[in-house]
Amino acid sequence: MRALLTNGMCESKGGRKIEITDIEAPVFKELLRYLYTDELTAEGALMADQLLVAADKYQLERLRWLCEKSLISALTEENVCEVLALGASLNAVSVWESSLAFAVDHAEAVLATEGMERIASQRPDLLVQLFAAAKLGVKRGREICESSPMKLKLPGGPGAWG
Repeated sequence: MRALLTNGMCESKGGRKIEITDIEAPVFKELLRYLYTDELTAEGALMADQLLVAADKYQLERLRWLCEKSLISALTEENVCEVLALGASLNAVSVWESSLAFAVDHAEAVLATEGMERIASQRPDLLVQLFAAAKLGVKRGREICESSPMKLKLPGGPGAWG
């Protein structure tokens, strides 16, 4: 965010209106509230998925961490597939790993969700990761997926999660 306003970009030139079209107004309001308070409010926690996307875009690492923590604590059988996909797409390793572990622990219920149907049709790479985590555990499953000839793209890249 600071770079947008201070590094000589056209948005930083005085008197110009900055139009932000890729973040919904309530989400941006929470982002601004965070910038002023350094806290994630209860309202912000309810939109942690959207705030995580914004925090990633504007490189707000503490907000990203707070959103990841909020998403992990709010995992349910109904939302775990969406959170897993979000964690994978934003390279949020803790969200990805926690979602995998939660899905494996609640496999019977998760398999019956619409989220699982979406993963099956849109993200088969996540199905492979779920299968590996279920059979081998999250960490060993990751190691196997990283060395797989399928060249799966995993959050954090090879060895990034210690």
